[in-house]
Amino acid sequence: PKPHTLLVPKVTVKNGEDANKIFGPAQASVAKAVVDAVEEGIIPKEKVDSWVIVCSVFVHPKAKDYRRIYH
Repeated sequence: PKPHTLLVPKVTVKNGEDANKIFGPAQASVAKAVVDAVEEGIIPKEKVDSWVIVCSVFVHPKAKDYRRIYH
């Protein structure tokens, strides 16, 4: 979605399982939040092509439930 959004994991991504948590449900959740923010006018539509969001994301390394990570 726009504006372009960069996710920065707060913990070291050590393996594919960690990457799947960050770039699966966590990324999907952030993307939905960005879309919702644009639709609700929190992020002005006229700024979506010029703004960039940098988002620091923490997913506990022991987290297993992708549904809970998403929420």
